[in-house]
Amino acid sequence: MTGPSYGTLPEPGTVGGGRGAVSSVAGKAGAVTLVKGDVGLAQVDNTSDANKPLSTVAAAALGNKVDKIDRLGEKVFAISFGSAANEKADLYFTGSTNGVIQVAMTGQYATINSMGTINVVYSFSGNGTGTIFENTMTCTVAQGSLPSSFALTPITWDAANGRWKFSISHRNTSINPVAVRVSWQQTDTAAATALQNTLAVSPVYTTDATTYPAPVAQVAALQATVTTKQFGLGVSVVTDPQWGSGTGSDIGPAANAAIAAMPATGGRLMIPGGNWTTSQRIILKDGVEIEGAGRYATKITGSVEGVFGWSSHLSQWSIKNLRADSTNGHLMTTKGGDYSISQGELEGVWLVCTDTASSIFHHDSAWDYIKISITHSRLDRVAGSTRPGWYVRNSIGAANSNIWKNLWVQSYNNTLAPFFYVESTSPSSYAYDNTFEEIIGEQNRGGVIHLYNNLGGYIRNVVDWDAVGNYTGDLIKIGQSAAAPAFRSRKVTIVNCGRRGGALDAGVYDINLVPGQAFRCAVIGANHSSEPTSGLRINADIAAGQHDIINVPPDGTVYPGQPASTGTMHGSRVHFAAGIVLDAQMNLGNAAVAPGTPASGGVMYVEAGALKYKGSGGTVTVIGPA
Repeated sequence: MTGPSYGTLPEPGTVGGGRGAVSSVAGKAGAVTLVKGDVGLAQVDNTSDANKPLSTVAAAALGNKVDKIDRLGEKVFAISFGSAANEKADLYFTGSTNGVIQVAMTGQYATINSMGTINVVYSFSGNGTGTIFENTMTCTVAQGSLPSSFALTPITWDAANGRWKFSISHRNTSINPVAVRVSWQQTDTAAATALQNTLAVSPVYTTDATTYPAPVAQVAALQATVTTKQFGLGVSVVTDPQWGSGTGSDIGPAANAAIAAMPATGGRLMIPGGNWTTSQRIILKDGVEIEGAGRYATKITGSVEGVFGWSSHLSQWSIKNLRADSTNGHLMTTKGGDYSISQGELEGVWLVCTDTASSIFHHDSAWDYIKISITHSRLDRVAGSTRPGWYVRNSIGAANSNIWKNLWVQSYNNTLAPFFYVESTSPSSYAYDNTFEEIIGEQNRGGVIHLYNNLGGYIRNVVDWDAVGNYTGDLIKIGQSAAAPAFRSRKVTIVNCGRRGGALDAGVYDINLVPGQAFRCAVIGANHSSEPTSGLRINADIAAGQHDIINVPPDGTVYPGQPASTGTMHGSRVHFAAGIVLDAQMNLGNAAVAPGTPASGGVMYVEAGALKYKGSGGTVTVIGPA
């Protein structure tokens, strides 16, 4: 039996079945020794993977990357406590820091976390000499039995040793020992290096008898605290236990401490929902922004001295999305001196003053009130108030370029003072270019906007409503400051303003351009009042060149209010939809130049004492002789 045939093997020492031997390799013959260049590998180094260098290009690219490792770090400590009361151990570090420090503590028995967990996030910024710029502490996890046995304290400055510290306080002896993991993310390498090199733990001591409450998780506040502060935005969040529960807790001292600790460039104070109180004014400073969770969610009541204030010249500030009530004193005013306020913003706020002798905003000053806007907000003052709701009176500085817009203002049948009062008593300057737009009022019987010695400015779509009550003050009044009689108000434009409902007392107007005190103003558009007996009432000096009063509605009335011997109607434009009704004489002066022939309609004028009419055909008719 034979198997299949698969051929034969070559003879030893031959290649290819004896069909030819190798005579040379890489140009070499005989006993050949090859090197790496002989086979095209001259640039190859025979090194291990661990020792292979980076290419020049890769090394250069990596050299330009941010060294993130130096900004992150972690250390773990094991601390054994005894049985003495109020045992404590400090974790401390030196130098400047700016970012987030996270602390995770676990009970250390058979299982590392069998006794529970406490996690705390510190958003902290401070220099190496004890100055705090930002400092908040938020407990994110408090579970198991560990929180009943231990507490962590805020970061404080240890002046005796020249370092920062936070402490672990042993509240009882039921758990011992603990493992503490400290990790951090810093905004600069120097701060991360300081933590890495200096973070350490002290021996356990009992010389401090201070007790601390059990930690309570504040998970809802975590994102707001961490995501805004770890990037160094200067934000303080009202979430620490020191702020209280948000129901009746006094927020004032802690809020002022947080603002005082902000850097010179300012920062943000975020106040969550709750009914807070304050025993002192919350003092703003340059660059500070205060923000609530919404004007129906965050409420601050000041029962001692109002709610907000400033104790130095103030600029670049804002208050948003909250409600503030003052039951004692002006809700917002200066404190401890006379200072300017400028470049500020109030938006989405609800401000209420229930003190009848105080205002929502009060600025009676020698200093400026400039470029402040209040928008999309509600303002309330109590019935019987003897003060305007918003009071600005400057004796030297300017009150200019301010905006009141998209507001709802209420006075609850107040008859004693207007809501907005702006006056310049300066002997050398006006209050000028102030704007009031889209203001809806309710029961502001003493008036809405009164301006004295104002130059320029714009008042548009201001309406007040009262179902039954009589109005005792002008809706809009433009006049002269008695303290600076050398000036008068002028060039104020009033568009589409009026009242709805109610009746006007004698001598009260919807729009009062006080004769002799206001000139060159304009009343334009379909200004409206639905009060049936008097219609829209405008008091104005309609002498030559004084005002433009245009498009008065059919039920409107203009009361010249000027002495019979002064001025003429010539030069002012008064356009009526349904005739002219005057309760005083109308004086017409001689035309300086006889008018030309009008393209349509006609022109009435006085020439040499005779009243004449010239039609579009060029014919002149003498209506009345001289």
